[in-house]
Amino acid sequence: MESRRNFEVRPAVERDVPAIAKMIKGLAQYLGESDKLKTGEEELLRDGFGANQLFHCLVAEEIPIPHEDATVSIIDPARSSHRKTSTPRVKEILGIAIYFYTYSTWEGPMLYLEDLFVIPFARGQGIGTSIMKSLAKIAADKKCSRMQWMSPQGRPSVRFYEKFGAECLGDWCVFRLGKAEINELKSDAAEPEEE
Repeated sequence: MESRRNFEVRPAVERDVPAIAKMIKGLAQYLGESDKLKTGEEELLRDGFGANQLFHCLVAEEIPIPHEDATVSIIDPARSSHRKTSTPRVKEILGIAIYFYTYSTWEGPMLYLEDLFVIPFARGQGIGTSIMKSLAKIAADKKCSRMQWMSPQGRPSVRFYEKFGAECLGDWCVFRLGKAEINELKSDAAEPEEE
């Protein structure tokens, strides 16, 4: 059994992008949607850390405890196991949250949580809870009227979110336009309508 890990939740920085990309890939694998993942390190760097920042990210980073038997974990985020080597222990990213701000014309600013992922072998240690508490503090500091996100029904994550008092809004439809539909709609709007 894996020992309990010490960690801190902090804002992501550019050097975290490779680990963030790996975590997003792990989430896509967990959801069985790897074939739908279109972003990589380049897009994450541009959109999360560039001049026109489109999202924010928190990371839960392990704080290694120095001792004689230090080891470093080699991680595949899609698996619940990992192997160890006898090299000096380094900090590793155990979880991430990708979020951005949006606006409700009825209630004001909102924080939208796009992704929350904790590496399977590190779950059950309070990492997800600490990330959610950090997001709640950010939302309160930004005077957000609410936090909102989606989660597939029937996943353990639903119970995780419900323990914070979150409710599933089953009476609302989630609508999405994909890239092709956006381009089609945009091109239709660019052409003058005949009268």
